[in-house]
Amino acid sequence: MDFGVLLDVIIFVGGLVGCVGTLLGVKYFFDENRMQTIVQRFGARTVRLVVAAIYGLLAVSAGLRLF
Repeated sequence: MDFGVLLDVIIFVGGLVGCVGTLLGVKYFFDENRMQTIVQRFGARTVRLVVAAIYGLLAVSAGLRLF
């Protein structure tokens, strides 16, 4: 397995797990306490959706290179 392919697999899996983990509220992927200013300004739900979308974009970009 090529090193580039291995990195794409890791990014793809990490993006999928990060997206799902963020939507489920796992503190490891999205810690509201560390983003208090942004959460107070835009709301926890909005910030959580944006973070999940960023993780999703990572998964999509790596998935496009893999498949």
